[in-house]
Amino acid sequence: MSNVFSGGIKKYSGKSMALAHERVFRMGAGVKEFDIVAGLLVQTLEELSVPSDIVHDITVVVLPLRQVFSDGYDMAHAKLDETPSST
Repeated sequence: MSNVFSGGIKKYSGKSMALAHERVFRMGAGVKEFDIVAGLLVQTLEELSVPSDIVHDITVVVLPLRQVFSDGYDMAHAKLDETPSST
């Protein structure tokens, strides 16, 4: 997240966010969890009286990450489905 808010690395050549956080997605983090955390972020900013234009700017940066949670969850669980069972 620090890269997102600080302008990030200009050219990143590492793993995709979905792949780098695959363990989290395998544990069940998905769109529902993203929505909860994003909602709490906005609620906290509003409770702290952060100006609405700044809250808007933050949500514009955070919202595209929702797709990462969707893709990451789907990718991680597709891999789980491909894993042979040990039964």
